Amino acid sequence: MKILPIHPRPRHDELLSSWITRLAIENGFYPYSFFTKVVGLKGELIVKDVDRGNFTGFLERLSQVSGVSTEELSNLCISSLQGEVFSHESLVACVRWVLPLGCHKKIKRSKGIVYCPLCLKEDEVRYFRKSWRLAFMTLCEKHGCVLWDHCYYCKASINYQRVGIRTGEYEIPNKDLGICFNCRKPLWEAPVKTLSLSLERFSSPYRNFLSAYASGNPIVPELNQPLNIQVLNGLWLLSGRLAGERAIEVRERILKETGIAISSLKQNCSFEAFPFRQRLNILIAVLYYLQDWPNKFLDLVKNTTFTVSSFKKGTGEMPFWLRTVVYEHLNAKPRAMSDEEIMTGIKYLQKKNPSFSMSELARLLGVDVGGVILRLKNIKRK
Repeated sequence: MKILPIHPRPRHDELLSSWITRLAIENGFYPYSFFTKVVGLKGELIVKDVDRGNFTGFLERLSQVSGVSTEELSNLCISSLQGEVFSHESLVACVRWVLPLGCHKKIKRSKGIVYCPLCLKEDEVRYFRKSWRLAFMTLCEKHGCVLWDHCYYCKASINYQRVGIRTGEYEIPNKDLGICFNCRKPLWEAPVKTLSLSLERFSSPYRNFLSAYASGNPIVPELNQPLNIQVLNGLWLLSGRLAGERAIEVRERILKETGIAISSLKQNCSFEAFPFRQRLNILIAVLYYLQDWPNKFLDLVKNTTFTVSSFKKGTGEMPFWLRTVVYEHLNAKPRAMSDEEIMTGIKYLQKKNPSFSMSELARLLGVDVGGVILRLKNIKRK
């Protein structure tokens, strides 16, 4: 393979797909034809997430045509965050903290890339950051503004690999990654969004977290964890569980104490698939309640159904700093219930809503929902 005449250097924290797109269009190719005509690959990369960088021989071929070392290219891949952000060895399936693209053919159905319009506006050469693929990035660490996950003008997801396609005689420069592929308007012209007053009041711990991550420092010093991945694993578990069924009372307390609204989502929905605004609200809330660990957190969940059982299904292994608190303080034995209490509670809820749930009954009685279900089975046998 011959080296290309123009080979731009990767920028700080640049994402692999961003650099590949710049490399392709600077040399007169659309990214998809670049894969086949220059790099010599078949169509498998057209429908996949190239940022994962786990395709055999891919980086080696890119290195041959660009003159950039495979080591430097590897650093542009999401896989370079293994051991720092996630611990999975495989990047084939969903990965903790990595936003999915929802690739289907040449279309990216999910909003898997976010951006800061001020960063793009300031860039001498516009490019997309690797950190913008992470689910905990909802604010710009540099400018403090809320990030965008779509084009302000046409609402399309960000897909700069299609920049320039079908432009024909349009005058908008098709070599600029900051141009929306769909409506061809500048992404950097999106309004600068700031936090609401209620969110801003409690955002300092989250902002400190983002600054620490960007600088490579301990992201939550209060936890005294030697590795950031230990903190991130626990943060991921807490963030996901706050949107679950067992956290209804906790979400109500958070709203009352902070004004931060967190909606209920399906329990099998991973945090990476949460809507952008939901991720933003949860992260601000969780980082706020991680202060003075574990006291503020325990006050939040005290006398609620947010118990150890909330962490037992589909959560993976808990890090030690979280596991010790959960099993020591949230593993209280359910109090004894009489049959009369259960039946009285059922009659009370039926008057309000004939189709009430077992969770509502458990909350009314102040016990675990599993215990209620078991007791009802015993009552029916009598």
